[in-house]
Amino acid sequence: MLIGPNGAGKSTLLDTIIGNVRPTSAKVVFKGEDITNLNEYKIMRRGICRKFQAPGILDNLGVLDNLNLAARPRR
Repeated sequence: MLIGPNGAGKSTLLDTIIGNVRPTSAKVVFKGEDITNLNEYKIMRRGICRKFQAPGILDNLGVLDNLNLAARPRR
């Protein structure tokens, strides 16, 4: 869990970890591997991704249908 006030750099840190932002004077290491300069899709293939808080619901579907859709392995 990452907690801090607005402007503390939480989003920037996460963007750096997932490869959306490149650090200027550091590196990102995951399981002993330097992933700093990998493309985002290669970082994702290693199991690192970011989930935003905004829910992705479909207004034209009911609650159960939205949950069933979210639980499907392939969407």
